[in-house]
Amino acid sequence: MDEYRCPKIADFGLSKLRGIDMNVSEEEIFVTDWVYDCFDAGALGKLVGDEEVDKRKLDRMKFALLFFVFDILPSNKSLFADKVGRPISTAIYFLLPAGSVACLHRIPCAETFHFYMGEPLTVLVLREDGVTKMTVLGLDLEAGERPQYTVPPNVWFGTYPTKDISVSPDGNFIKAPRRDAENHYSLVGVTCAPAFQFQDPESANCLELIARFPEMEFLISYLTSHN
Repeated sequence: MDEYRCPKIADFGLSKLRGIDMNVSEEEIFVTDWVYDCFDAGALGKLVGDEEVDKRKLDRMKFALLFFVFDILPSNKSLFADKVGRPISTAIYFLLPAGSVACLHRIPCAETFHFYMGEPLTVLVLREDGVTKMTVLGLDLEAGERPQYTVPPNVWFGTYPTKDISVSPDGNFIKAPRRDAENHYSLVGVTCAPAFQFQDPESANCLELIARFPEMEFLISYLTSHN
């Protein structure tokens, strides 16, 4: 702990990561998954190289490792620069008012949504294998909402305020009456790994996606018409 009683990176053995030339496979480039895989495989030594550390303490701190690893790696580009050619991670937050959407697009990064406040937000994912998934971000866990959700890289996805669209008893999507955007909104954050770059997003073609996912025609049109 520092003088402000905040945990220091050194408390978790992560300071050993600085300046170490690590051999990391392409599959290990998504760092949080890699850290957990190292723990699960009993190979935490890969995190600290040849340095002598208390492995039992490192074991106990696995969840702290998963939390702090993104905080230190952006300043250590040399660890992975030869693998991805960009910084390890980026993080932003944004407010999506009622009546607004994040249009369908895809990026070559894993994108993790974090819900902060406001009304629930729906994430629509359209996978290459034809599978569709709708996840509601929010804080009402008993209602099935999730405070965090990760979209895999290279899949089509878009978001909209959940209460802007309702579902009829026969399963049809219905656009809700217009709501006051100043009082109805979602505040969320997204973390991308590897780091997001502005040339990454590829906008969806409405007709092509409807042909592949006809059951989602309404939402696909809704999440592309704003283009």
